[in-house]
Amino acid sequence: MQTILLVGLSGSEKGRVRLFTQDSITFGTSPRQDVDLSSLYTENPNAETLARVFVRDDGGQIQVEDPVLRVEVRHNGNTASILHHDSSTEVQDGDRLEFHGPNGTIVFQFQVLPEEYQTASLVKQPDPEISAAHHQVHPLTATLFVKELVRSLWAEVGSRERFRLKGALLIIATLIVAVVGFNVYQNVKVASLIGEFNRYKQEQANQKAELDKQRAELDKQREEVDKKLSTFTVAQRIMQEYHAGVPIIVGGYTYVDKKTGKELRYRDANDTGEPLGTDQGFPASIDGQGPVVVEEFTGTGFVVDNGLLLTNRHVVEPWLGDELSQRIIADGFQPHMSRLIAYFPGIKTPFPLEVKKRSTEYDVALCSFDTSGYAIPVLPLASPNSHAQVGEPVVLLGYPTGVDGLLQRLDENLKDTITHRAGRSVDQVTRELADFGQIRPLVTQGNITDMPNGRLVHSADTTEGGSGGPLFNPDGKVIGINSAVLRNPSTQQDFRGSNFGIPISVGIGLIESAKPVAVTK
Repeated sequence: MQTILLVGLSGSEKGRVRLFTQDSITFGTSPRQDVDLSSLYTENPNAETLARVFVRDDGGQIQVEDPVLRVEVRHNGNTASILHHDSSTEVQDGDRLEFHGPNGTIVFQFQVLPEEYQTASLVKQPDPEISAAHHQVHPLTATLFVKELVRSLWAEVGSRERFRLKGALLIIATLIVAVVGFNVYQNVKVASLIGEFNRYKQEQANQKAELDKQRAELDKQREEVDKKLSTFTVAQRIMQEYHAGVPIIVGGYTYVDKKTGKELRYRDANDTGEPLGTDQGFPASIDGQGPVVVEEFTGTGFVVDNGLLLTNRHVVEPWLGDELSQRIIADGFQPHMSRLIAYFPGIKTPFPLEVKKRSTEYDVALCSFDTSGYAIPVLPLASPNSHAQVGEPVVLLGYPTGVDGLLQRLDENLKDTITHRAGRSVDQVTRELADFGQIRPLVTQGNITDMPNGRLVHSADTTEGGSGGPLFNPDGKVIGINSAVLRNPSTQQDFRGSNFGIPISVGIGLIESAKPVAVTK
């Protein structure tokens, strides 16, 4: 039969320890019950049995048998029964049984004792770690048990034996208190040491995590620096080896009346021959007395073979994207290219260009020129079968903002000298820049950001004048032809990071189509 220990923790049962070796334990309001709870009432109730605990090997079940008593039964703080007949709740070793009545509350601790009945197993240890290393007695439970045991033996011995027993019990109590106190001290000390050790381990773990985080950030920064250095080195090499094969293209076109064949002129001019405006519409006509209306433009190209260079179609036909030119053409005029010239870095001689082939589908054109014996580098082209990848670094060479960009790179004295000698003519300014050896493309870097519908979108900075420039990959080969910039329609400002290019495969196809067809006899 299992031995059950009920330890009174509050109310009239506080301090009492009851031992039971029976199948069930009854709780009620009569002395005939195993546990008398009549102190919970101000007057005697009619019923006697409130609840019963059925004992099992591993614990028991508590069942409310009479709901008329108006007592709430709780198990570990939770209501065990809402006064329903035959309701029961599992009770285990160490659980708390609470009885709440009109006149107070009585709380018991339910203990299941092993057959060998050792005091050390009266209660469970609250701390699993300490319990595993030091299986000790709970001070309150041990004290209550000893108190009840002494009370039972006291009534059965004589006065002399009681005196002896008092001394023995005093010694036993002193030893128990000393042992329990020492164990409590040891447990507290061990718990403190364990806590300090855990805090130390946590601090070490936090420091390691912080170091790992800093190391990861340093590795990321090192990768970014290495990537930038690598791209910078590639850009330096491309600039040194191929900038001489990237010329600035300067041109001008006039308007010819389709009916008369006359050129459009400004209506009047001042003493120096500069055109004068008027308040009556566009200041030009075929009968004007001023100079011929010449629209000047700039662009970029690059050499792809001996005497051949690629550029954009809108560079060699600049009127296609010009709103004013389109209005003049709609009035019966035809654009006429008066000059189309390439100026190469390090060479004073201008190179007249001839448009050899235009793409009808893409913004690409092929021009030819006479090298005049100059050794101009040919830029390496990527294979038509190669494919650029989004995120791939790119290097762009070109002349953004045209001659204005070249002038801004000069010191003030040289810039004043050139503008004074050349005047306002873009062609004359470019000639002066070539004479002073100041033709040099600008290099910018970026990445491929998108590839929609057979086009390249990149983030290398550019603007007007940079059209037709070569776009290099990290291997130093041309993968595209810079063609356009994305512009904000409301502010007319360039949107950085969204510049467009044509894949070099289109240019290679145009070169192949321009080659003469061999005639077989």
